[in-house]
This record gives sequence, structure tokens and C-alpha cells, in this order.
Amino acid sequence: MITPYRLAIFAAVYRPTRLYKGRGPTHKGAYTAIEIIGVGWLGWTADQAAEPARLIGSGTFLYYGALRALIAVRQAFRDPRVRQVQIRTNQDCAVLIYNRQPDGRVTHYRADELERA
Repeated sequence: MITPYRLAIFAAVYRPTRLYKGRGPTHKGAYTAIEIIGVGWLGWTADQAAEPARLIGSGTFLYYGALRALIAVRQAFRDPRVRQVQIRTNQDCAVLIYNRQPDGRVTHYRADELERA
């Protein structure tokens, strides 16, 4: 039997914060500070093979099989803001964790290796 998996995707995005030096954004010399924040979301697929179709074409959070989940991981890392992708079972247990290193490489490890250390 093929197991359904979910993807948890984490990224670092920029957002404007505080306005400095001025009475408004159009004031000469005014600038806005930018901070980096972390965001996360679950991967979404239009393929409904992992669960029964409720609405045709509505999609699902589940990826049917490990191969489809791995393909979705590669697609998620196309976005340069993505820092980590976790492949999880539908019972929310992490299986594989992929991390983007500062030099741009993507490394992975099994989640149960953390529990052994």
C-alpha cells in the first residue's frame, strides 16, 4: 500500500517594519526598516489520488507516495526564500528533513536520527 505524505515548508521572507526619519512615506529622506521573518505552510497539490474526491479539482494537502513528495520537495526549493522542507506522514510524524545551507546546497537527513543523538 502506498502511504500518503504531507509537506511542511518553511521560508524566510522580508517585511517592512518601522518608518524612520520623516512624517510619512513620501517625505524626503524617509526610509522603512526591513526585517526577516519566518513563515511556514503546508504543501498543496491538485492531485487527489491520496484521498477520495469531495469536489472535483479541489486539490489536497496529501501527496500519494514518496516519489510525488520528493518531486514536490524539489519544486519547493526552486523558491530561493525556502529554507527547510519536511516530509511528514498523515499522522504528522516527520520522515525526512531537507535544509538549504548558506552556500545554497540542499542537505537532508532522516528525522529519527535526531531522536538517537
